[in-house]
Amino acid sequence: PKKSTTRKITFARPYSAPPKVTVWLESGDTGAAQNCRILTKAADVTAHGFTIHIETWSDTNIWSGGASWFAYSADRKDIRSGTFGTDDIRAWNRPRLENSARLTFGGGCFSKAPSVFAALNKLDIKRGHNIRIKLTTSDVTTSGMTWHLDSWGDTVQYSAGGSYIAFDQ
Repeated sequence: PKKSTTRKITFARPYSAPPKVTVWLESGDTGAAQNCRILTKAADVTAHGFTIHIETWSDTNIWSGGASWFAYSADRKDIRSGTFGTDDIRAWNRPRLENSARLTFGGGCFSKAPSVFAALNKLDIKRGHNIRIKLTTSDVTTSGMTWHLDSWGDTVQYSAGGSYIAFDQ
């Protein structure tokens, strides 16, 4: 087990300029003795590649973790991407089961409501409880959407986060 793992990703073909890169969690094992804390992010993005990080914090260790990614030319007008999370709307030490907020896509608007892909990129769930989390989006318009990061039952969700890709249909 360790605190973090990084991998250098090299694009099959270089971009003409650094692209936009979105990452999300595919899998994770942080054990049961500590809170389930895991986060993935992209760093050091260049036209040739980037570094993907899967990490944890506090007393949690990562036994295994997986992530996926998507890259696209930064000048594309038909795709927007970004991140969101409970940290945007509340402190981690004020857990609640239902969390949502509106976000704007930025960089102009779509001509019609885009399709949206969203996936988890961060979890901080109290140990000794079931890990139940559901990420959904709603009210997708040409300029934004509402995200939801919800739990239920005995889950104590300290924080959670997601990545999104919105694209013309």
